[in-house]
Amino acid sequence: MTSKITIQNQEFEIEPGMSISDAVRSLGFNPSAYVFAIGNTPVPMDSDISDNSMIRAIRVASGG
Repeated sequence: MTSKITIQNQEFEIEPGMSISDAVRSLGFNPSAYVFAIGNTPVPMDSDISDNSMIRAIRVASGG
């Protein structure tokens, strides 16, 4: 089974079993620039991806 992650309005299929941060990095994005959620629940970027997960990456804005 595959899972999906949405980053910057693009949906990607990812393999379960790897961490969210590893999956995001493999897609060419910097995981530190995002907060991740499954449904409406924030999850740590080092969480392992389960079968059929639907993950959203929410861009973090910071500055001074």
